[in-house]
Amino acid sequence: MARSQKEQYYAELIEAKSSRFDSAVGKNVRLALEHKDIPIGEMASTLGADKSRMTRLLKGEYTFTPYELSLISEKLNIPLEQLLYGVAPENRNIQRQTGLSTYAIDWLHKIHKEDEHIAEMVNFVLSNDAIAEALFSMMYYYCVVNVLPRQKRSNVADDFAYAIASGDTLLNLAITDFFKRIFDQVRMEYSRKPNTTHSRELDEKMAETLSRICRRFEQHVDRVVREVRDETLEFKNEMDEHNAAYSALHQSTE
Repeated sequence: MARSQKEQYYAELIEAKSSRFDSAVGKNVRLALEHKDIPIGEMASTLGADKSRMTRLLKGEYTFTPYELSLISEKLNIPLEQLLYGVAPENRNIQRQTGLSTYAIDWLHKIHKEDEHIAEMVNFVLSNDAIAEALFSMMYYYCVVNVLPRQKRSNVADDFAYAIASGDTLLNLAITDFFKRIFDQVRMEYSRKPNTTHSRELDEKMAETLSRICRRFEQHVDRVVREVRDETLEFKNEMDEHNAAYSALHQSTE
């Protein structure tokens, strides 16, 4: 018996909603796995499924069974509601009001309890519209810009700078400059100073960061030097071959 137009419409609507729900649940499970640092293959073994099926479940191409979701909830130690709707029950109201993910909310709860300095800085930045908008705009800019436009070079120093710097390096330097302006503004307005113990911890973290940056820069310079040396050697060999051929031709004509 053929379906009426109305029945067909509702059937397609239900199917579309079901597909979107499967996709949303798959995304929620994938985010939970990433947050808990659990490989897809390990979760597939827990469900008694192969990795291919698990991948299609996460994409929303298949539907998780209630039993599979209960196993995932138990293994990850998170509420079933979070897998279904993407937010833990205790975070539901905050999520509706702010749009923050349940993991962002959990992190804010965590630093509020464990690191008062970071919590205070987050509160300070988000309370200042000019700083918050500039800060997150720069993060967005960094994520979406792939190649920094080449500017007109006017001297040898500019040529050398562009020669040793990749597009990513130049972009990093540009973003660093933007962030420095923002951080300078934060530093002028933020008055609280850390205690001695916390200050020492900050010094150690900064020293570690600077050391890591120096190592990366050294590796970059070494790579550029090797490339320049190889190109120079190749050019020298070509010139030697050219000179040898020219000398041989000159001798034959004599």
